Amino acid sequence: MKTLWRKILRLDGDLGEFSRAELGRAAHRGLDYRRAVIGGGLAGLLWELAEPLAAGLDGLVKGLPAALRIPLAGLSYLLEHRVLALLAAVLAVVFLLPRKVRDRLAPLFALLVLAAFLSLESPQFRTFDNLRNVARQYAPLSIIAMGQTFVIIAGGIDLSVGSVLALAGVVVGLLITESPHRPGPWADHLWLASLGGMGMGLLCGVLNGVVTTRAKMPPFIVTLGMMLICRGGALILTEGNPVFGIPEAFQRLAQDQFQGLPIPVWFMLGFALVAHFVLTYTRLGRYAYAIGGNAQAARLSGVPVDRYQVLFFGLCGLSVGLAAVLHTSRLISAQPATGEMVELESIAAAVIGGASLFGGQGTIPGTLLGIFIMAILRNGCNLLGVSSYWQYVVVGVMIILAVFYDHLRRRAGSAGPTSGGS
Repeated sequence: MKTLWRKILRLDGDLGEFSRAELGRAAHRGLDYRRAVIGGGLAGLLWELAEPLAAGLDGLVKGLPAALRIPLAGLSYLLEHRVLALLAAVLAVVFLLPRKVRDRLAPLFALLVLAAFLSLESPQFRTFDNLRNVARQYAPLSIIAMGQTFVIIAGGIDLSVGSVLALAGVVVGLLITESPHRPGPWADHLWLASLGGMGMGLLCGVLNGVVTTRAKMPPFIVTLGMMLICRGGALILTEGNPVFGIPEAFQRLAQDQFQGLPIPVWFMLGFALVAHFVLTYTRLGRYAYAIGGNAQAARLSGVPVDRYQVLFFGLCGLSVGLAAVLHTSRLISAQPATGEMVELESIAAAVIGGASLFGGQGTIPGTLLGIFIMAILRNGCNLLGVSSYWQYVVVGVMIILAVFYDHLRRRAGSAGPTSGGS
């Protein structure tokens, strides 16, 4: 066994069965057996020896200073709950895929590995009720992430979606009910109140696009300012208090089911189909990739870049408005403080699903896979007893790994023609 591992790690000059020619052919096909075997072996060891390793780390950190004790204690915590084994297994499978398959289907295989591991560790995870509740909970975020995908593909970013979610939800709530015992102006026309919330989201998105294109300002700065404006607006309209008294008819939007699936899930699937069609088969989608790939070249080719940038931000805002309607119905109230971290989670879902923060890359199915990975990881961590605080750490690690992988993929793609010509 020791000799085998030395050969895999290339610590021996004679590779035996792992000949240099075979490894060269595997590398040409985009395979990396060595890293995959190491990752798989590491995942197995971490899974089987999780508790002894965690106990050993706990004993080690007792005499260390606080600066070292805290991160090592966190590492021990993640070991004990088998989170590190889970991440190692995902990386092992991703490295085992051929490069062309890896670039397209890595999120799908990562999702399958997560689901398989969590199903073995917690039988409750694979129950239909659990998966249905997860889908219901993450449907609004999925819709927002798909809208964010349009902006990211076109080379932008929208940091205001969380605050716009709160403001649009407050608008919906106030149009339906001004207080628990005082109906709002559109209490008898819930669909009009829903359109009002979606209109608020659309307005905020269009403003983001107009200011970005007219003032020639970075979207990061513009949407950061809009984030504060919308959050302040939501708090001012409600004086910092939640809006209660949502009627039962509006609550059913999030609580009722059709064909065994919650209504918000059907909204998510319908939005995904429309967004995928637009991004794949229409001029709008082609222009999004062209602008994100090279905005100057698209402009010289006759594409009205500024007009389409406004449209992409408007679509993102509209998706947030729709998500706000579903979110308000699920919470049975309009919360002015809701939506925190939504901007980061929507960006993370797109990046984990294969979108590039440099623009020009991304798909709607990939973003959905990114959302499902985050949702299943969070749900699995809950079932494994991982603290919600540490879940932020785990998701953050996944985001860094996804962005790092995108960087490596872009660098390999840019270096490919050069090496091929030499």
